[in-house]
Parts: sequence; structure tokens; C-alpha cells
Amino acid sequence: MQSPGGDIQTDDGAEWLHGVDLMKGTSLCHRRTASRAEFAVAECLPFKMAGTNAVLNSRYNAKEVLQTFARDQRQVLRLWQGDVTAKVRERVAEKYPRQDMSIVVESFESTLAHAISQTHVNAQSRSQSRGGRI
Repeated sequence: MQSPGGDIQTDDGAEWLHGVDLMKGTSLCHRRTASRAEFAVAECLPFKMAGTNAVLNSRYNAKEVLQTFARDQRQVLRLWQGDVTAKVRERVAEKYPRQDMSIVVESFESTLAHAISQTHVNAQSRSQSRGGRI
């Protein structure tokens, strides 16, 4: 749960300071340990009950935390793309049962991949314009 002062308490009881929102409900956080600063990506979604916020990954290097987060997000997008393409293939097969519509599905898949790629490029350029690089 994120308090008004910017603290986030995760489900393991750890206290983190909110750094920056990476996306809705997901933040880069930090905290001071006995020896040095630790960084984490924490998921704090509003529909969760108090005390159930989760650390997705943490390390002592902010760059590594962000790289892991970006890699995981790309993997999620690839899985989503595969699911959407499979659903389109299924619907096209239902609607046109005796026709080879593979070129239509491949065209859709290519368009979707391009849109995802453009979204990633745009997000990366926004991040770099704010001074952050992953």
C-alpha cells in the first residue's frame, strides 16, 4: 500500500520509497539497507487489498532492475501477441472454414508486431528524453 508520503509497504513487510511510476500500478522504488541502496520494481495495484503489494524484482543496481523489468515486459507482450494471433486464427477458421486465410492472419500478425515494436521504440525515446536509459 502506498502511503501519502510516498512509502510503499510490500507483502513481505518491507518499506520502500516510491521513486517513479513505470506504468500504472508499477513503480521503481528504493530503500536504504545497512550497507547501500537497494532498488525494486513494485506492483501496487488499487484493486489489491492493503498489505498485498508485491516486489517484482530487486537488486542493488537500479539499471539491472530496470533492464529486468523491460525484459519481462517484452516477454509479456510476446505472449500476448501469440494469444491474440491464435484467437484471430481461430475466428478466421470459424468464419471461413474451407478457405486458406493464412495470408490474412500473417498480415494481422505482422501489423500487430509492428505496432508493438513502435510502442516499444516510442516508450524508449520518451524515457531517454527524460534522462533515463535502460
